Amino acid sequence: TDEFGKTLLEAGTYYAKVQENGFRSGTEYNLRLGATPIRNNVPPTDAGDSTNSAYNLGRLTNGTKRLRSFISDADPLDYYQFQVNGSKKLRVNLDVLNERFDANVKIVDRFGATVFNPPETNSTDELGVTRINAGTYYAVVSENGFRSGTEYDLRLGIS
Repeated sequence: TDEFGKTLLEAGTYYAKVQENGFRSGTEYNLRLGATPIRNNVPPTDAGDSTNSAYNLGRLTNGTKRLRSFISDADPLDYYQFQVNGSKKLRVNLDVLNERFDANVKIVDRFGATVFNPPETNSTDELGVTRINAGTYYAVVSENGFRSGTEYDLRLGIS
């Protein structure tokens, strides 16, 4: 009869809806809601939900960009835009920080076509290396499965 759960939410106003389920005879209940802020997100703002609103990382150079954020029911997609000069080796590493949930990452071109979809290294994380040509690309992090949200750590490296 009881329900318990957690999800990740963007800042905003939300409503909790309580309704009868089944017998229509009424019942007393206690509702407890709580929130804990997630800190140290990089970028500090939403990464964007499409190629048009993607967070622009600029031109990737030798080294690694590290992004730490979250996806949730309220925000199931994060888009990161980046540019590459010349033919480069791209390393993608997605660590899901809550192993009860899953997320995926893929690299798409400016038309939305998948360029690279790294394989899972265990039941939730993904890691892979591919060669890409000069151009504009997007790393797309998405919920997979339970749609309850998860924090993630995404690293994009170029060499």
